[in-house]
Amino acid sequence: MNERVREKLERLPRAPGVYVMRAAGGSTLYVGKASDLRSRVRSYFTPGTADARFFVSRLAADLDDLETIVTADEREALLLENSLIKQLRPRYNVRLRDDKDYLSIRLDERPPWPRLELVRRPQPDGARYFGPFANARAAREAVRVVQRLFRLRPCRDSVFRGRSRPCLLHQLGRCDGPCVLPVDPAAYRTAVRRAAALLEGRRDSVLAELRDEMKSAAAALDFERAARLRDQLAAVDRAAWGEPQRVVEVSDVDRDVVGLHRDGPVALAVVLEVRAGRLVAVRDYPLADLDLPDPELLAGLLAQRYAAAATPPDEILLPFPAPASDVLEAFLSARRGRRVRVLVPRRGRGRRLLALARDNAEQRFLLDARDRQSAAAQVEALGRALHLRRPPRTIECVDVSHWGGEAGTTVAAIAAMLDGRLDKSRYRRFRLRGDHRGDDYAAMREVLLRRFERARSGDPRWTAPDLLVVDGGRGQLAVARAVLADLGIPDVALAAIAKPHDPPDDRPAPSETTAPSSPEAAAVLDAVYLAGRKNPLRLRPGSPALRLLARLRDETHRLAVSFQGSARRKHRLTDRLADIPGIGPATRRRLLRAFGSVARLARASADEIAAVEGVTAAQARAVARELARGPGPDEPPP
Repeated sequence: MNERVREKLERLPRAPGVYVMRAAGGSTLYVGKASDLRSRVRSYFTPGTADARFFVSRLAADLDDLETIVTADEREALLLENSLIKQLRPRYNVRLRDDKDYLSIRLDERPPWPRLELVRRPQPDGARYFGPFANARAAREAVRVVQRLFRLRPCRDSVFRGRSRPCLLHQLGRCDGPCVLPVDPAAYRTAVRRAAALLEGRRDSVLAELRDEMKSAAAALDFERAARLRDQLAAVDRAAWGEPQRVVEVSDVDRDVVGLHRDGPVALAVVLEVRAGRLVAVRDYPLADLDLPDPELLAGLLAQRYAAAATPPDEILLPFPAPASDVLEAFLSARRGRRVRVLVPRRGRGRRLLALARDNAEQRFLLDARDRQSAAAQVEALGRALHLRRPPRTIECVDVSHWGGEAGTTVAAIAAMLDGRLDKSRYRRFRLRGDHRGDDYAAMREVLLRRFERARSGDPRWTAPDLLVVDGGRGQLAVARAVLADLGIPDVALAAIAKPHDPPDDRPAPSETTAPSSPEAAAVLDAVYLAGRKNPLRLRPGSPALRLLARLRDETHRLAVSFQGSARRKHRLTDRLADIPGIGPATRRRLLRAFGSVARLARASADEIAAVEGVTAAQARAVARELARGPGPDEPPP
C-alpha cells in the first residue's frame, strides 16, 4: 500500500457513501457502498478481518488509489454504486454479463394524458415502471399491444402539443386522439388504470371489470358501447407477450422468486415474476465469470436489478440470505411507499416457488452452456485458421458507410464479440469529422485512430481486442496495420474480410450495398486477408471459422447502415432548415425544441411557428414557405 492510500485512509469521513478502489494505471478494482465509509473501507486492511472474499487479501498489494463519494444516505449510495459498476466495470464486482440496461416500461400518471414509453434506466421520478424486460422484443410488443387495447396516445409530448389534426393511428382505431379531439378525461384515466393493471399481470381483474361494464351497458340498452367492450374483452383475453402466463399459486401477493445455478465461476440467475398468483415473466441473468461465493453473487444481482428497478413487488424470495438485504428492503420499501419484504422461506408455498425458480435456472444454464460451447469451438477454429498464438476471446469488426459520397453522411460502426458471442456493450458508432467523400481509406484511418487512441489512454471501456477485423481487402488491412504501428499497439491480430469479386484495389464495388442473406451465403463469397500474406486465405465454405467471421461482419454492416441511414435523414432535414435565409442556429434550436423535428415543423402553419418565443412573423413565413415545398430526394414526407 502506498503513502497516498494510507493518508486517505486516515481522512475517511464517517458518513454514508461509495468508495472506488483503483489499481496502478487507473483501472478500477472494486466499487462498494457503506453506511460509514471510514469503518467499512478501513476494515479491508484490518488484520484478522472477517471478510472472506477472495480478492480482499489482494487489495493491499493491488491498490494504488482510493476515491470516496459521500451521499445523503445509504439508499442514495446504493443507486450510485450500481451506476458506477456499470460505468467503470470493476474487476472484482459482480456484473451482469450483458452490461446493457434492460428495457422497462414507464407510465407517468401525472400529466392529463399519460402515455407508455420504453426506457433503459428507470429514475426515482414518481412515475410507475414495469419490467425490466430481458427480452427487448417482448417489451416493445407489450407496449404495442397495451396501447392498441386501451387506445392510449403513443406520441411524445413535443408531437402531442404540436398536432393540428388526428394522426393515422386514430383513423385505424388505435388512439382516441386526445391531442385535438374532445376525449373524456375520466374514461382515459380508466383506460390508463386498466393498462397498468394488465402490465402488472392482473389480467383477471381487468377482465372482470370489462365484463361488468359490458353487462351494465347492455342493461342500459347502449348496445354499441357493449359491443365495443365485448371486443375489448376478447382482445384482453388473447393479449400476450413474452412468457405465457400460468397460475402457480392462489394468492393476491406479488412476488419475485430468485433461483441461482452455477458451475464453477459461471452462473445464471432466474427471477420468476409472480403477480396475483400468476407467473407473468421469467427473467434470466447470465452472470460474468467471477470466483465469488453464492451469497455475494446473489447480492450483486439484487443490487443491479433493483437499484433502478420498476415498481418492486410485495416480497422477494431468496434461496439463501444475501449480504445487505436489509438495506435493499428499506430502500425498496421507501420507493414503493409500503413495506417490501426480502425473505428466505424454509417451508411451504414459498419454498415450492424457490424450487421452481431453481429448476428454471438449471434448465436455462444448460441451454446457455451449450451455446457457450458451440461459440468457444468456433473461436478456437478461427484461431487455428488465422494461425493466431491463442484463440481470440475479444474480436472487433469495423465498417465504414456513406451515401454515394454525400457530405455529412459518412459514418462508421464497430461490432464486437466476446467468446464467440455478440457483445453489445462494446458496440461503437462514429460520425466522421473529416471530409472523406470517395476516400474509404482516409475514413477507416480516422475511425481506427479515434478508437485506438482511447485504448492507448488506458480507458477500461476501450481496451484493445485480441483480433481486429476490417471490412475490405488488402488496402483496408494496410491502413489498420499503419494505425496500430503509429500508436504503438502491437498485440492486436489483424484480418480483413472481403468479397473475391471486389475490384483489384479492394475497394467495395459501388453496386454492392446489401449484406448476404445468411452466414451460409457469406461463407461462399468471403475471402480473408492476413498481414504478411499476399494471397487471401480461402476458408472452407460453411466452416466454423468463416461462419463466425461472416456473422460478425454482417452485424457490423447492419449496424453501420442503420446508423448511416438515420444520420442521412437527420442531415438532410436539418440542412433544409439551415438553408432558409434569416434562420440562424439559435432560431433553429428554438424551432426544433418547440416542434420536436423538422418533419413536424413542416406540418405547422405560419401562425403556429410565429407563436414560438423569439421567432418573428417574417421568419415564420419564410420557414412555412420553404418547408411547404415538399420533401427533397430520398427524404420521407412529414
